[in-house]
Amino acid sequence: MIKAFSIFFLLLHFVCAAQSEIEGAKMKSEEVVRLMHRHFPIRTRIWNFDSPPLWKPEEKYWIVSVYQYKHSNKGQCKYTNGCTIVRHLVVVIDDSKKKIISQKKTKSFFHNYE
Repeated sequence: MIKAFSIFFLLLHFVCAAQSEIEGAKMKSEEVVRLMHRHFPIRTRIWNFDSPPLWKPEEKYWIVSVYQYKHSNKGQCKYTNGCTIVRHLVVVIDDSKKKIISQKKTKSFFHNYE
């Protein structure tokens, strides 16, 4: 009886902890990811969402950081073992208006010397 009660209590604790959201945020992290997919529909299929959206309570906005890794043998990369191309997209979303404030894309090349 005690084991069943403790298991029930643990399950209830995990379910409640998973449903609780960040204090002060109007949007949930799932809504932020859906907004990203809506504004970047083609690109987000191949982008890696390695980390969840980050909530900044003092500024009241979300930051989403997404990476894409790719290999290329074109251009200057054909003289080495190819290059790894890393694209980084940082999107800032306003929590109260549910709109994208800014987006920044960077592209880096890393030569594969062996």
